[in-house]
Amino acid sequence: MNCFKNILIAFVGFILFGWIVCLQMQINALRSKANRQITYVIDKDTIDADSIRWNNLINAIIEVESEGKIDAVNDASGATGVIQLMPIAIKDCNRIIGKKKYGLNDRYSKDRSIEIFNIIQRHYNPQRDIHKAIKIQNPNGGKRYETRVIKRLKK
Repeated sequence: MNCFKNILIAFVGFILFGWIVCLQMQINALRSKANRQITYVIDKDTIDADSIRWNNLINAIIEVESEGKIDAVNDASGATGVIQLMPIAIKDCNRIIGKKKYGLNDRYSKDRSIEIFNIIQRHYNPQRDIHKAIKIQNPNGGKRYETRVIKRLKK
């Protein structure tokens, strides 16, 4: 009887241990998914100050360019989407990556627009200089545009 009791205790312990491990894996998967949804971290496995600063810059540009509206269109320039990408930006991005991965409709996707923005920035601004990033995003925006983005960035 004592042997059966020990086997039963070991079996229950084994089941509980397996259940705890499985639960921990599910919790880690949910945390990982939540972290991906909270921030756009490009080329990094961990969130660091530079990535947070860069993501804040992207959010500031989105607010200035479109107030976060995915369907925003500037009829005068042809810029479209949350980041107000021009058709030439799509062509340049495809040239940089060496294949036609992105199309004009990708400007209506926030995620795809941010991917395109980051590819262009990585190519022309690998050091992630904020002032250079703002000028690359809107070369004709001038000091007024830069001031608006920086003001949003500081909020």
